[in-house]
Amino acid sequence: MNWRGNLDTLPTRRNLRRRNVDIASIMCPLCDEFEETADHLFTACSVAIRVWSTFSVWCNNSPLFFFEFKDILEIHKVIKSGKKTEKIMYGMALIACWCIWKERNDVIFN
Repeated sequence: MNWRGNLDTLPTRRNLRRRNVDIASIMCPLCDEFEETADHLFTACSVAIRVWSTFSVWCNNSPLFFFEFKDILEIHKVIKSGKKTEKIMYGMALIACWCIWKERNDVIFN
């Protein structure tokens, strides 16, 4: 999922519309304020912002702000705490992305 997010090939609503899939709305299903893109869903959506805020507090780090999906994949470059900690933070960021994607799908399909 994460490499597809980086390539902007996730089946977000905007990408589905671009592929001529008939969908009722391209608005983000979590916040319903902006078009659903990978960048919005994982970085700018109000739900994602709360996830990253909680993530920072839980990891005892300064607040994390991402502007693009690829910024999440480079989290290990921002946190300078040794190789082991960098790998753990990277893995946890990928898990957080998966949780956001899963919640998005739960909202749409359930």
